[in-house]
Amino acid sequence: RGKRGEATVSYNGYYAVQEVYKTFDMMDLPAYARYNNEVAAEVAGINANPRFADPSILGPGTDWQEAIFQLAPMQSHSISISGGTDATRYMVSGGYFEQEGIIIGSNFNRFNVRANIDTRISKGIEIGGTIALSRKDETITLQDGGDGVISQAAQMPPHIPVRNFDGSFAGPDQQNASAQIGSNPVALALLRNNTVLDNRVMTTLYADIELISALKFRSEIAVDYGNALIKAFQPSYEWGTIVNRTSQLGQSSNQNFFWVWRNYVTYNRSFNDHGLTAMVGYEAQKGQYDNFTAYKLGMPNDLPSMRQGDISNIANTGVKGWNSLISSFARAIYNYD
Repeated sequence: RGKRGEATVSYNGYYAVQEVYKTFDMMDLPAYARYNNEVAAEVAGINANPRFADPSILGPGTDWQEAIFQLAPMQSHSISISGGTDATRYMVSGGYFEQEGIIIGSNFNRFNVRANIDTRISKGIEIGGTIALSRKDETITLQDGGDGVISQAAQMPPHIPVRNFDGSFAGPDQQNASAQIGSNPVALALLRNNTVLDNRVMTTLYADIELISALKFRSEIAVDYGNALIKAFQPSYEWGTIVNRTSQLGQSSNQNFFWVWRNYVTYNRSFNDHGLTAMVGYEAQKGQYDNFTAYKLGMPNDLPSMRQGDISNIANTGVKGWNSLISSFARAIYNYD
């Protein structure tokens, strides 16, 4: 919180990069071609690929791990201004954080602002408050599991390019089709993802009043509101023999609202070798939540919106509820020294 004195401005920031420490050792294209020729010669029913007839003339092929991993920068910046007088103290701060994922297509951004003020409006009366706002925007790629980006990159053969000559994403041909290969990992990272947009506001207001000597009353109210929009999109595609004709979008909207109001009186008195501290209070609080999830099919890949496409056969879901609590409390502490 702010302190008495002239306004003080402070800044803190950094810039860094992240990278994959170690990747799997995989066959390049000549080694893969030699291996396939050996398998075709020894296993009945498997035909040799004519493009692998002379492995020595082949280039290195596609390094799929190199294609999905990137040197990922991250940066953080924060600035604050604080100060005050004998009667009033204040502080205002703001921050920004940005991080690219080490897998292409993934990222995280956060922006936050916070302000607080405390002021003594007269003898024995002080009021103040705090407000904090934040916004998070995140893109999460499908990374884990057998159908994730990393697993698919480890299984995709090196003779398949990332893109075709026309710029479209490539995929295995019929001869190289495999039950384990379910996607072009670069296309999977860039096109199929989950996004989370989260906004939150928190605020607290309080008043301290000295009723008489040693007897103080405090009242405070706090509010916490948040909403989040979560989207999971699977595009339509044709990557060689890997085909998905129908795009699909799942979207969830979440809202949460919570408030609490506290009031308590404190008596604190010392006399001779005796001390007494007593407190009585009252508190009320309530929380509400509302969630809805819906699905659509067949929207354009470049416009994944609930206003596009057809109704999905997956049922929409939702939940709404609330909880509340009212309590009274008291405490007394006596000490003798």
